[in-house]
Amino acid sequence: MTRNFRWEQIMEITGIPFNRTDMVVLFILAILFIFGIRVVVSFFKRPEAPEELREENGIYEAGSRVTVTIDGMMCGMCEIHVKDAVRKAQPDAKDVTASHESGKVRFTLTKEEKISDLLSALHETIDPQGYRIIDMTGK
Repeated sequence: MTRNFRWEQIMEITGIPFNRTDMVVLFILAILFIFGIRVVVSFFKRPEAPEELREENGIYEAGSRVTVTIDGMMCGMCEIHVKDAVRKAQPDAKDVTASHESGKVRFTLTKEEKISDLLSALHETIDPQGYRIIDMTGK
């Protein structure tokens, strides 16, 4: 013998009066709660650079203008944070500029630098702040 599920049975069991609209609202709240947990967990996940950037060989010469594309810059404060991180990673860097609109940071090297060492230093200072390096080029 199968019993049909009825809202009245839930009300009898719990002692809390509710109707179908209440159930819909509770269902939507449960979905939002699960989505919120996912967002919080992804916030604490450490960003990683794309594979092709991790194994970069070569050297940027003194006077090279380096452009780093960064994901996550949203405002003027983000620009300041990223510029400070670049200055911390490369204390000799000159003309450090950042734009959240283009998502790029540009600076000039004053001495010869291995690409892998530069990228590693930038990751150490930029990644902990919640930004992600997408690309790096130099001229």
